[in-house]
Amino acid sequence: MRVLLTGSHDFLGKLVLARLRKRDDVELILTVGPGAGRRGLRLRHERLALNDPKIVALVRREAVDTIVHLDVRQESHRNESDFEHTVMGSMTLLAAAAEAGVRKVLMRSTAAVYGARYSNPTYLDESRRIRLGSRSQYLRDLADVERYAQEFVRSHPEVFLTMLRFAPVIGPTATSPFMRYVRLEQPPVIAGFDPLFQLLHEEDAADAVAQALSADVRGPVNIGPEGVTPLLRILRRLGRSPLPIPPVLTSVSERLLPPLRGMPMDSSFLKFPCCPDNGRMKRELGFLPSRTTSQTLEELSRVF
Repeated sequence: MRVLLTGSHDFLGKLVLARLRKRDDVELILTVGPGAGRRGLRLRHERLALNDPKIVALVRREAVDTIVHLDVRQESHRNESDFEHTVMGSMTLLAAAAEAGVRKVLMRSTAAVYGARYSNPTYLDESRRIRLGSRSQYLRDLADVERYAQEFVRSHPEVFLTMLRFAPVIGPTATSPFMRYVRLEQPPVIAGFDPLFQLLHEEDAADAVAQALSADVRGPVNIGPEGVTPLLRILRRLGRSPLPIPPVLTSVSERLLPPLRGMPMDSSFLKFPCCPDNGRMKRELGFLPSRTTSQTLEELSRVF
């Protein structure tokens, strides 16, 4: 494989890059994005923005056959550059894949695009429609990317495009929205609610990406571990002191509540479940995380 990897500066990209460098079936790794990047045998970095049209020429010139797109922004304070990066950058990469004859594209998403609702079953499979009207801008951006990717799959059936929808990723180096939430001094919770969560270890998330390189799967695939755990138990195990918020206040305006202002994730996830079903992951990717939710929580608690 000749691989173009985005997001090698991020925690997940670093873990995936380490796995790619150990594979005998990877002939070349091109990393693009900010920073100097690493260099070495079979590895080269190109300092290009994701929405730079030069990426199309790069993919064609280097005969890239696989794109691993992990560089999506999931920040609570979104600006115009985030849209350019996440949405337009993803569109540019897909255009490069189509024009250069790329065989496989892996794209990073999140199971949070399903949205947290009172009517959600315990587990949500890939047939569930994604939520387009989230109050979180980064989730709206990812929903736009997913819709464009669905159109791409229909227009380019020769490309194996796999959308990896990750459960909340945690670990010692993780910087996911949920990880930023549990690192708050007093994570806010909604009084009277205790939603279930899956916790995916960062190493298992990277292993899932590596496994997806070896499986030809089209469309969205949930990436989640076995088991769920209530939010309050997670916070207690990590030694956090949650700050209860009366639910009536959250219905007024989050922007008026200092504890919820700038929250790393939509407050609806503090009320209702959003747990991805991992059946397709097991059947078609042939992958199962090595840790359950409980084991991941226990492992993190020892180094938190």
